Amino acid sequence: MDLVRGLPSSDLQRALTHSSWVEERTQSYERLEFLGDSVLGLAIASTLCARYPHKDEGDLARNKAFVVSRASCSQVARRLDVPGLIQAQAPASDSQREEAAGSTTVLGNVLEALIGACFQVYGYEATSQAVAEAFDEQIAYAVTDYVDYKTALQEVLAVRGLQPIYELVEEDGPP
Repeated sequence: MDLVRGLPSSDLQRALTHSSWVEERTQSYERLEFLGDSVLGLAIASTLCARYPHKDEGDLARNKAFVVSRASCSQVARRLDVPGLIQAQAPASDSQREEAAGSTTVLGNVLEALIGACFQVYGYEATSQAVAEAFDEQIAYAVTDYVDYKTALQEVLAVRGLQPIYELVEEDGPP
């Protein structure tokens, strides 16, 4: 997203600041991430509706869920070299920047925070166009190849009056 390069340094710094690096959580990227998550969802929903006018709401919802997922966000973040941006400009120690740049969760969060910052600076139109472009591969995959096996299983079971039972097997990584 070329828009990121033009962000004021204070907005960029906030979008790159993890909450564990500051005394007040409001000084971190969390508020921008909250905003960016909503902008991302709207931009992707709008793009899907415009590109695929004959798809029903259920298909669009499944496609959107895949496109805005943490895994997709981290893939896009890597494609846009958000790890390099974190390494070069995040206001933290070298080891903190390295850890953040390698975390799938942090990459997704920072990407959403950058989207939120772009929205505040450039507005919805410019930001949504950049988001649609950045997520184009995810959108194409979602509508042509992606199968949501969990939802498919739940739908098959629901017809039979059943539902799956989920059990946490393992947790890994920091909270």
